[in-house]
Amino acid sequence: RIEKQRQLVESLKKYKRGLLYLFFVAKVPNKKLSELIRLGKAGGTPLSSNPNYYNGKIPFLSISDMTKQGKYLYYTDKYISDEGLNNSAAWLVPINSLIISMYASYGLVAINKIELSTSQALFSIIPHDPLDIEFLYYYLSYLSSTGYYDKMVSTGTQPNLNAEKIKNIPIYIPLDKKEKENICNVLLTFEDSEEKAQKMLFYLQQLKNSLLQQMFI
Repeated sequence: RIEKQRQLVESLKKYKRGLLYLFFVAKVPNKKLSELIRLGKAGGTPLSSNPNYYNGKIPFLSISDMTKQGKYLYYTDKYISDEGLNNSAAWLVPINSLIISMYASYGLVAINKIELSTSQALFSIIPHDPLDIEFLYYYLSYLSSTGYYDKMVSTGTQPNLNAEKIKNIPIYIPLDKKEKENICNVLLTFEDSEEKAQKMLFYLQQLKNSLLQQMFI
């Protein structure tokens, strides 16, 4: 049952990637990302040598937090203080902003569901139209699935993107608002199914672990 559930989760992920390709592959970009955003900038990291800058109440996002949580961000492993925020390039990113990773695991995209700050490895975006946030998430995820960001990275000690390259990403935005809504609604439906399947897989794995403990105590 666990194996069948795992196969279902992978099938849903694969199907969603196919839908992204279907929706966007033939579309001609008609905007630059910079035209769609009210504010976009990277964060910063307070000096690690100053203990007063850390263990405060401000969530501090890292790339590892993104890889663990996926599309929506609800928590961070680290926190910084007000003093740390005020003495670094970090800034408070409002809820429902779009966040893109620039270093190492570049091209990861997520939407924050809590107010947070980020390291300089992350670029946060506040769009002009809040309704664009889901659509931009899907389009930027599509670009990632095609290897688009691999062509953009700078080579050095480690490959990375930068703020200017991200702002210049060409974006397709439907002129028909209804088309944009339909694309988001279809993809959200599949994400809901994927989330439910993931929860069932987790439940089955926990059930198995519980049974094994009972068998061998």
